[in-house]
Amino acid sequence: MSDTVSQMFTEQFRPRNINQAILLPRVREQLEKGLTQNILFYGKPGTGKTTMTRILAFGHPTHSIRCSQVGIDAVREEVNGFASQMSLDDDGQETLKVIILEECDGFTPQAWNAMRETVETYHQTLRFIGNCNYIEKIPEPIQSRFNCICLEPMGQNIQEERNYLVTEYGKRVAAICKAFGVSFTDQDILTFVNRYFPDLRKIMEKLQELTDRGCKDLKELNTSSTFDYSELFNLILTKGNPYENFRMVCDNYGDRVDDCISQIGEYLPEYIRQFAPDYQQKIPLLIITTAEHAQQAALVINKKITLCSLVFKLQNILHQP
Repeated sequence: MSDTVSQMFTEQFRPRNINQAILLPRVREQLEKGLTQNILFYGKPGTGKTTMTRILAFGHPTHSIRCSQVGIDAVREEVNGFASQMSLDDDGQETLKVIILEECDGFTPQAWNAMRETVETYHQTLRFIGNCNYIEKIPEPIQSRFNCICLEPMGQNIQEERNYLVTEYGKRVAAICKAFGVSFTDQDILTFVNRYFPDLRKIMEKLQELTDRGCKDLKELNTSSTFDYSELFNLILTKGNPYENFRMVCDNYGDRVDDCISQIGEYLPEYIRQFAPDYQQKIPLLIITTAEHAQQAALVINKKITLCSLVFKLQNILHQP
């Protein structure tokens, strides 16, 4: 197998510069002038936080800290030590250095307190680029010292931004499919991207899974499922004993929560139409509730609880008078 084929898609197709990156227009506009300020990228997994961090740091003397594994000593020793070192360019001028704060929502409050003074002390020669999933875990005094950029759709234009990214993701998926001789239709692309949106990394992993199996049709990924969702759907429709339901959800689906929630959102309405048509009038509320839990799943530590909550709420919606 050639190196091109054997390399992980997540690396093979990772953008190397800002022009190659899929970015919302508001994000691209904020990054056009480069590192004029400290930047904090946040958003769900797979939205490009690590990629953009690497792109912006490229060409600068760089030191990286995985914040979830360190505390205040790292700030005092690693950050201050690196920041105080002088780096000169070919003309003898001091160059701008970069400290990358990986998973910075894992920093301790004490570490953040120590960071505040450092950020201001070296503002002329040092830039910080942080990335995290949970912006709400970053103290307000720190957020005020960074340009905080959300890489996923948000705000009043959330649907417009979502449509934009789905379209751009689709173009990339189509290009990869063509390169590897995988057939597809526009609807195949749309279904595939929507299943894993906004996780572009997951999309790349699933595409590699397809090509590694030697498949030549994108439909094979769209029609495959990692579990028999009909059993879960029947559980939702029949309600039953709450504790037994809790155990069943945890034991049978606890290690694939994201997949379960995705399947519920995509297939439960049609399943109800076919097998429980008396509940069709409740489908809109089921969809809203599922979407709310899908959003919550990205923010919690124990996703099993989120899935259990979703199952219980869907049961209540279906079985309440």
